[in-house]
Amino acid sequence: MNTSHLEIINMSVRYVWQPKGNNTTVYYRKRIPEDLRRHYNNRDYKVVSTKVKNKQAALAPILKINSAVEQEWQNLRANPDGSILKRAITYLEEEASYDVENHQEFYPGAKREHFESVANKLPYEVYINIQQLSMNNPDYDRHSALMTAIKYHLDPHEYRSIEITLKGKIELYASDYIDPYAELKGLSHDSKQIKDAKRAIAQMTEFLGNRMPHEYKRTDINKFILAKLNTGASTGTVKKYLSLINAVFNKVNNEYEIDCPHRFSKLDIPNYGDDCKERPDFRPEQLNTLRGNLSGSTNMTDHLIMFALDTGMRGGEVLGLASEDIHLNKEYPYIRLHQNTLRRLKTKNSTRMIPLIGLALEAAQSLDLTQEWLFPHYLSKDKKSFKHTNASNVINKRIKKLLDDPKAPTAYSFRHTMQTRLRNVECPADIREEICGWKSSISKNYGSPTDIKIKANYIRETLTNYC
Repeated sequence: MNTSHLEIINMSVRYVWQPKGNNTTVYYRKRIPEDLRRHYNNRDYKVVSTKVKNKQAALAPILKINSAVEQEWQNLRANPDGSILKRAITYLEEEASYDVENHQEFYPGAKREHFESVANKLPYEVYINIQQLSMNNPDYDRHSALMTAIKYHLDPHEYRSIEITLKGKIELYASDYIDPYAELKGLSHDSKQIKDAKRAIAQMTEFLGNRMPHEYKRTDINKFILAKLNTGASTGTVKKYLSLINAVFNKVNNEYEIDCPHRFSKLDIPNYGDDCKERPDFRPEQLNTLRGNLSGSTNMTDHLIMFALDTGMRGGEVLGLASEDIHLNKEYPYIRLHQNTLRRLKTKNSTRMIPLIGLALEAAQSLDLTQEWLFPHYLSKDKKSFKHTNASNVINKRIKKLLDDPKAPTAYSFRHTMQTRLRNVECPADIREEICGWKSSISKNYGSPTDIKIKANYIRETLTNYC
């Protein structure tokens, strides 16, 4: 018996709701937990249309919706105030679901309630003054007065949420996209990815104005590209910013079904890559100097450098290591690198097994593996992300000091140096790329003791043949 399959079916059946019988739209319907009902105006159920009419066909959509709902409730519990903009969008989505089947009675007055919830955030004296004027003067336009006050006193995204609910459809300006994007990706606003995306959109809107994505013309975007290049930004930086903007707009438009195509994809950047400067490798004598200074150190920053030097890991990958990732009691000790709650990986190929050799093994053996994270000092105060930029600055400063060279390569060059080291000992390209997380092997031995042994032998050989 396929228990897993039965569990999925049983779960989906609990959440299936077909209010008008067969051959009508199937809905996802789940009871809202008591502690979250205030976010849904005290309604009992979360209801979302699957947009299909067959219960069997609704299985996959219901599983997807349930996953999104569980994430939404997790975010609400983590941030009880929630995002006002997100609430406005939620109201519209759920109203639309009820309109399809003429079940508006399940959710009366959503727009009015959302309007009041925002208006109640006004300074007390402002709100009371408007209330009194509307009571004493039957001709007083209380609605217009509240809209004006909201625009003047509250944050722009709060005013935008009211505009959205009143128009009855989702229309987001470029600056509105960050909040829903962060929620959809399950990322903190303090995460590097969200900070970078916010910075990219802010720079774009500062130059082109804050519009809806589809309102930016190709010629406008090209002017922005030239303006960035003229300020001295590299073509790689401009490419990164445009890719971030494109990813944010695509993700939110897709999830909220905003069918207004924008023009931020497949953009041409003049002379792209011509200004790229190759990161220099560490010379053998520099690595020898580092080894001599780092071996036996109990300094936390030195441990970070030691891991990066003999694994070729990215700085963020090292910083986010958990104790459970380290496997020392093996014939060939290794790191099992994978995505965790506080550290995302750059690509799916970044998940890999990395042998612990040389300084990396020494660092792993000297750390306290009873704590959850290897480098908790660099955890942000909210405990939701690591302080990558801070750590990177400290590490690079330490490297320059150890080498007594202000122009020494940065920690990122350990990755390129590892490739050179492996190439020099005739390590095959696929194994080199797998060690550094650029490519996943399709070998049946991937992750096996044999696989780790092969990688370990190549890295160990670089300790004598490169340095």
